Amino acid sequence: MTRYCKKCPPSDRDEGYRRALALIGEIPTERRTPDSAYRERLAVCRECPELRGGVCQKCGCYVEYRAADKRMYCPGDINKWD
Repeated sequence: MTRYCKKCPPSDRDEGYRRALALIGEIPTERRTPDSAYRERLAVCRECPELRGGVCQKCGCYVEYRAADKRMYCPGDINKWD
């Protein structure tokens, strides 16, 4: 069984993770989550039991990307980003 550190993002050798990080730069400015809110969202994700290797197990997204778009929401049973 592979063990993942919930607090650490996937390795930069992970192609999907690299693409997700690159896509953050393509989010239009008006859709970008403000920096302080982005950090808060990621802090919530780091404490969530559904996080595995930087991926939300509820939706399958890399949390860094999902948190960067202010239109997105926490896909958990309770939206923890509100």
